[in-house]
Amino acid sequence: MTRACFYGICAMLCSLSSNAWGTFVLLDNFEGYNTGAIAPQSGWWNAELNSAATVAVDPTSVGNNVLVQGSAGNRWIHFNDGMSLVPNGSVGTLFFRMCVPETAHNAISLSQVQEPKEWADGRSILRIGETTSTRDLWAWSGSGYTSLSHQLQADTWYNVWMVADNTTNRAASYYIQSDDDPALAAQTLLGSNLGFRGAAPYDDLVSVFFRTGSPGAGDVYFDDLFIDSTGVNLATPDVREAVVYREIFPNVSSANDLNLSTAGWNSRWGESAANVQVQQVARALGSPTNLLPFNSNPIDNWVTDYGYLVTHPGSDSYNHGTGGDPVLHWTEEYTVDRSYLNVREIQWRQRNNLPDDVADDAMRVAVRIEDDWFVSEQTFSNTTTSWTPMQLNFGRATWLELEFDPGSILELGAAAPFLPDGNITAFGLFADNATVTHRIDSFTILAIPEPGSAVLLAVAGLCAAWWLPRRRRRR
Repeated sequence: MTRACFYGICAMLCSLSSNAWGTFVLLDNFEGYNTGAIAPQSGWWNAELNSAATVAVDPTSVGNNVLVQGSAGNRWIHFNDGMSLVPNGSVGTLFFRMCVPETAHNAISLSQVQEPKEWADGRSILRIGETTSTRDLWAWSGSGYTSLSHQLQADTWYNVWMVADNTTNRAASYYIQSDDDPALAAQTLLGSNLGFRGAAPYDDLVSVFFRTGSPGAGDVYFDDLFIDSTGVNLATPDVREAVVYREIFPNVSSANDLNLSTAGWNSRWGESAANVQVQQVARALGSPTNLLPFNSNPIDNWVTDYGYLVTHPGSDSYNHGTGGDPVLHWTEEYTVDRSYLNVREIQWRQRNNLPDDVADDAMRVAVRIEDDWFVSEQTFSNTTTSWTPMQLNFGRATWLELEFDPGSILELGAAAPFLPDGNITAFGLFADNATVTHRIDSFTILAIPEPGSAVLLAVAGLCAAWWLPRRRRRR
């Protein structure tokens, strides 16, 4: 093998690990939810009171959750995580999977309205069935719907790319592909440069909007919503998201509280980052049930479903006399190696006390990148005394600096321009002003292994295996 040939092979292999498109960020894949109505389970989703939008087990793949937009007519639900999906003046791509079991009268669109409800709130609208229940695809095109000249097969999953041009063009293009529909085995452009619905003023597209027509018809399954806010992206995103860490704060007894250190966690409070005196694993039932720990501090013989993190207010735990102090609940029992794990989401359940029936202490996700701490700009508050699921979209989060040194300082800092590279060596939850009892359970990190990293490592190994022996022979 010549050196030129060797370099060519290395270049070719390296190119396999790269992506000519931008980067998709997961919005939701509906894992981690209980089956049933989705809106009460997540602050990202809001639905009409009588909406039939639910989380269900995928009938074609046991173990996979999907969103079911029900068959009732004139019902709506929308996704909004508080961040821009496609900024005004930019182009972005929404990816999702969908399946129509029989026929439907349904639509999905991007909207600039924070809480879209009406058809006119959608900008780029893809519709299954125009005025009646069918499996025909239609899309809005400037002044009305136009046929995309394709009928979906029943009980078949399709990958869909909605490219939204939110520049002065204000138009959308739609691509579709399915491994199970021979007519669409290859990615196919069904509609190009179809004008948005509605007129100026234009703004950021901030919501994913689902709506059923009238009369209603069959269900539609949706799954694996991704966004690339940076441009046209016709790649298929990796949907192999998996739990890489879960702490369920298990208790070995239903009669006694344990010190929080038994779970490998610690709580610090105040500007000097002193130990919270009462930090416990509770002896009561946590949430949700039937979860198993993963990569967290093992405790033998725990009582199923018992235990959660709890810290109590009052003079024996942290000082609330002046309106509260900062508190950090954290652990360093697991390191997330970001060289091959792409962190997508951090989830937990929260049931903080509500003083005088007002909002609880707002929590932020905290991460330590190598030696430096950061907390999410986004805050999370439960508005009832019931266990409430919380989730941070890691890929879309913005961050603040946090100065933390146990026994020395705990202080919120300035906005961080970006989250630096490096491993996540510790993580947890932070409250700016702790005034109530904190209850946390089922802290979970989800990530996708990056195949590109493995390819590059393999290439590096090949390079070393081929080149080093030849260097030795030249000496």
